[in-house]
Amino acid sequence: MNMKKIIIAISALVIAGVSCSKVNELDDRVGKLEQRMDAVENAITQINSNIGGLQLIVEALSQKDFIREIKDIKDSNNKVIGYEIVFDKKGSVKIYHGTDGQQGPQGPQGPEGPVGATPQIGISKDTDGVYYWTLNGNWLLASDGKKVVAVGKDGSNGQNGTPGTPGTPGQNGVTPRLKIENGSWYVWYNETDGWVMLGVATGVTTSEFFTSVVREGGDLVLNLTDGSVYRIPIGSQLSIAYNVADTVVVQPGETRTVHYVITSSVGSADIEVLSSADIKAKIANQQGLEGDIVIVCGEEITEYSKVVVLVNDGNRIITDRFVFETEGMTITDNSQKTFAAAAGDLEIEFLTNTDFTVEIPAEAQSWISLVSTRAMSIHGITLRIAENTGMKRSATVSVKSKISDLHIDYTISQEGLMGSVKFTYTGASYSGTFPSFTGNTQGAVIDWGDAVSTAWGTFTHSYTDGKTSHTITVGMLNMTEVSITSLKNISALDVSGM
Repeated sequence: MNMKKIIIAISALVIAGVSCSKVNELDDRVGKLEQRMDAVENAITQINSNIGGLQLIVEALSQKDFIREIKDIKDSNNKVIGYEIVFDKKGSVKIYHGTDGQQGPQGPQGPEGPVGATPQIGISKDTDGVYYWTLNGNWLLASDGKKVVAVGKDGSNGQNGTPGTPGTPGQNGVTPRLKIENGSWYVWYNETDGWVMLGVATGVTTSEFFTSVVREGGDLVLNLTDGSVYRIPIGSQLSIAYNVADTVVVQPGETRTVHYVITSSVGSADIEVLSSADIKAKIANQQGLEGDIVIVCGEEITEYSKVVVLVNDGNRIITDRFVFETEGMTITDNSQKTFAAAAGDLEIEFLTNTDFTVEIPAEAQSWISLVSTRAMSIHGITLRIAENTGMKRSATVSVKSKISDLHIDYTISQEGLMGSVKFTYTGASYSGTFPSFTGNTQGAVIDWGDAVSTAWGTFTHSYTDGKTSHTITVGMLNMTEVSITSLKNISALDVSGM
């Protein structure tokens, strides 16, 4: 019986030993599978980052942006696996090329190479000037058969007219994403189509997007697997800014001084100006990277009138130009505007091609205020008119060019709830018999014609402005009759406001 127990114990020990070996092998296989899954997930994350990075790079190139800084991206072994590129205008982006540019985890070999290789996403410019996404060298098409836009294009301007024809709407770019699910590759590019299956996925490589990322001279050169090459200038900033727009509105014979500021990464630059025969131009007051461009216009401004600016920092040369047109400002309807006594908004339209300001007299700012301006082929302003519970009133509102003496004067008249009578009085003071009125004297007002007004009941007034003649205006609600018993020193009676 004891021997039997010993045999059983030994058998149990052998079985236990076999089980531990299988468990360890299974654990090892699970661990390696998890490592492969982590590697694949990391690779897909890098690929999607590269897709977004490529889109931003193409946008930066189309906007003539440049690289301010390049930072290395390193793995846990301190090896460079990519770069963080910091653009001057577009911000920063991360791109990956794999550890030392080598392939990451890959699927098993098939008869003709790796099975389920990573889909190749790229960007290509079509004949319409728009950048579209490509998939494995072909256009990436949505379910409606249209190419998927990578970099949006601005809408075109509408045609001139009254009103102008609406421009073509711009197109927005989208950023595709890749994923592996249930052993297959999927791509997403819009909400309508969702995730679209591409095919079997048994391997992924981080180097299948950028074959190389290298510095050549003053550029960063990115080579893609589809054969595309992108060359981006590094730290070669050179630009010039002015205090006016590219198109300069001027008067014939005018002299214009345009201040400029050059930005150069090398700290210095030369500037030169060339002009058409009808314009003279020179550089003045130059101090370092700032100065003035003095422009003397000819007696006639045409579509050929221009000044060309050349800036050279020893590494790069940039050019810019001013195209001139004659300044104009024209009334489209009339300059006399009459408004009811009630409050409201008054729309005024005019034609102009210059920047303008709106001037409202100080004495009228209590009842006229500027609400808004709008820029169209026909420009416009909106004036807010306050309610007028008093007499009819008027003011001159001026729309003035910011760069010349051009202006339009609008006379704004507003009816009042009060009737009014005007008469001219000659003398240093009024102390005679005041005319009598039939109406509601409560709230009635007397304007003595020297910017002084008094309430009803004060019928004497002394003038201190040195003038010998003044127009006195009486305002009253429900005014129906006026009686003047003495015409001494009184003339020019006006009852049109009753």
